[in-house]
Formats: sequence, structure tokens, C-alpha cells
Amino acid sequence: MDETDKNICTFCDEEVDEEDKFLCKNCDAIYHKKCLLDNNGLCKICNHDNMNDLQLEEENNQETNINENSTQGEETELKDNKFCTNCGQLLQDGQCYCPKCGMKADEVDKDKPVKNLVSPKFNKKYLIIILCIIGISIIGVSVHNYNKKQEQQQARIEYIQLVKEYQEEVLLAGANLEDISDTVQKYWHENIFEDKHGSSIDSAILMAVLDKNEEIELAKTYDEEIQLLYSKLKSIPEGSEDLSDVLNIISDTYNSYTNFYDFAIEPTGNYNEYSDKNSSKTDDFLDKYRVLENYIETDTEFSNTNTKEVS
Repeated sequence: MDETDKNICTFCDEEVDEEDKFLCKNCDAIYHKKCLLDNNGLCKICNHDNMNDLQLEEENNQETNINENSTQGEETELKDNKFCTNCGQLLQDGQCYCPKCGMKADEVDKDKPVKNLVSPKFNKKYLIIILCIIGISIIGVSVHNYNKKQEQQQARIEYIQLVKEYQEEVLLAGANLEDISDTVQKYWHENIFEDKHGSSIDSAILMAVLDKNEEIELAKTYDEEIQLLYSKLKSIPEGSEDLSDVLNIISDTYNSYTNFYDFAIEPTGNYNEYSDKNSSKTDDFLDKYRVLENYIETDTEFSNTNTKEVS
């Protein structure tokens, strides 16, 4: 090897190991660290003061050595510690039995797998994370259940309001239908027995229909509103399945109402048939309505809920 390829100290002309080598920060001249310190850090070639850089490098080397020694000490301490092979409990020097599970220090339970020895700090950190996740989950479920309960309660209130609105609407519609059918029956009777309202029964019925034209148009409006309300009432809100009883009553009134509506709007048959049907259909409608009215008036939940327009 050429002499120029070797690390030769500028002061003592001796070969320099890599660990003990220092290069002048100005001209890259090679020195033993000790040789440079003996010369107060001054470079023999360029007279540059390297003392601060030399001291800083020594401090860094010392810090690195301290960290390495500390790590080695911790590893040695961990290796020297003795743990219970059954439960992982740290055993003190001289302990022959585990103070936690009673297992002999050198005995291994063959029927039970040896637990991984994990530091308490590691366990604590992950335990806190798990507890936080569980806590957040519980809070989330509680909030969801609370919101769902509030939504169900609001849906129940709106349903009860619809029931009361339906009751009011069907009562007005029934009274209007009764007025129409009674007028048709009256004109029919007067045509037969008093020769009024034209020369034939058809003329009398036509005159009754014409005289009650506004009521008939109103009956059609009521009918549209009642059909819309009934379509909504057929779907009982979740959590309010107990309202199925009132839905059954509503269905009975609706069926009776629709029969009465068809009869009043389109009169057919002879006078005696019409007269009998008018009486029976009116009575049936009133009976069904009174059942609904009685249910609403005797149920405090209905009486305490105000009726309002529900879209």
C-alpha cells in the first residue's frame, strides 16, 4: 500500500486508527485526537483552531457511549428478572412460589400455555385504549337509543294527532252524507205521495241532487281527505304497536263511511229499499263512529294530545 493512502498523524507521523482520527476542519489534515489536544487544537499545517470542534466531537461520543451502556443495562436487567411461567407475575429474588397464583417458581403447568411476559407499562397503555373504545361505543349506543326513542315518541304523537283529525273529518263527512240521503228520500216520498218535484221519480231524485249540489261537492272533498288520512293511519309507527286496537276501530268506521258515501251520492232501487237502507246505513255509521269517539275520549293519551294539521 502507498504511504499516502495511510492515515498518518501530521504531528507524530504515526498511523491513526479510525476511532482516534480527527480531520482539521479547514484543511483536512489528519491528527490523533490526543496529539491535536496537546497542541491546543491548532493545526500544524494551516494554524486553524479546532479546539471547539474537537471538544464537541468528544462530547457526542461520550453521549453515544452512555446511551449504549444504558440500553445494555436495561436489557441485562430484563434478562435477570424472573417471572412466573403461569401468570406472568414478577418474582423477587429467593421466591420459590408465585405470590399471585401459588405456582412453584421453576414448575411449568403443562395443561396451560405459558403467558407472554409483557411489561406492565405495555398492558396499561393498551388497557386504557381498550377502555376508551368501549366507553365511546357505550356512549354511541346510548345516544343512538335515546335519539331513536325520541323519534318514536314524536312519531307516536303525530299518529295520535292524525287519529283525532280523522275522527273530526269523518264526523263532518257523515253528517253531510246524512243530509244528502235524507233530502233524496224526502223528495222521493213527496213525489210519490204528494205529486211534487216533477212528473216522475227520476225527476224528483234529479231535483234533490241539484238542490244538494254544494253538499255533494263537499262530500267529494271530504272523501279525498278521509282517504288520505286513512292511508297514513294504516302504518303504525315503530314502537307503537299497542295502537293496533285503535287502527281496527278506524278501519271499521272507514268501511261503514265508504258504504254510506256510495249510497248517498248514487241513489238506486225503489223507494222502500232506499228508505230502509238509508236508515240502516246511517245507524251503522253512527254506531261505528261512537266506538271511535268513546275510545278517544276515555284514553288520556289521546285527550292530552292536541290536534294539529299534519302534512
